[in-house]
Amino acid sequence: MSTWELFRTLSSKSRIVVIKALETGPIRYSEILKSTGLNTTDLSRQLTRLIKDSIVEKNSSDLYQMTQFGRIVATSIPMVSFLVEYQGYFNTHDLSIIPSNLIEDISSLRKGNMINSVYESIDLQRNVVPTIRERFWMLTDDLSPTWMSSIQSLLEQDVEIRAIVTPDLAKKMMLDASPIIKEKMQVRTLDLVSLVLGYSDKHSLICFPNLDGEPDRNHYLFGYDAVFRHWVFHCYRHFWEQATPFQL
Repeated sequence: MSTWELFRTLSSKSRIVVIKALETGPIRYSEILKSTGLNTTDLSRQLTRLIKDSIVEKNSSDLYQMTQFGRIVATSIPMVSFLVEYQGYFNTHDLSIIPSNLIEDISSLRKGNMINSVYESIDLQRNVVPTIRERFWMLTDDLSPTWMSSIQSLLEQDVEIRAIVTPDLAKKMMLDASPIIKEKMQVRTLDLVSLVLGYSDKHSLICFPNLDGEPDRNHYLFGYDAVFRHWVFHCYRHFWEQATPFQL
């Protein structure tokens, strides 16, 4: 099978719903019929095609199941679906700074919600920051006085705070900072910060740059889901390891 033939197979909505029905394990024809809502003619045609393409097989108990190849193919469907859903967004944002292994797993971000205004962001900050109990890590090119006040409050509650910022922002931030921020806040620097990340024990967010390289704060992904937060965690760790520890 060629690549274009595989994409042609996956271009059918009916075949996609059949694959999804089989992801939980071997099932009877009647169960696939019920879960997919397809009629018998359409279901038989789709199963025949999927078997021909080695994505589905019939086992010795007369049950339909995914082949090993089919299971691998199925793992790519969420990523493609996510990219299609947000194709307008990804056409206008630069993801070239994201490590390739995280691009391959970008469908994890589908567990987040798109926030489309600065005002929603302010409301989230007001509501979410007080719930943080263990850690809050950020990568940003800007820290407002409101954020510095929130950081101080979290540090007073023994929350671990990490920040990756530009050298100029680090100097300005730490020169004017309170004693507890200077003592407890972990700061590293990158010469260029075009991405905004936030990771905590409760939530995570990511703000990709526009094509001009500036973070687009009017559109970003936010979520509480563990899969979403796991992706942001690894993205943050990548940049933390690249950053330089800051010293006044």
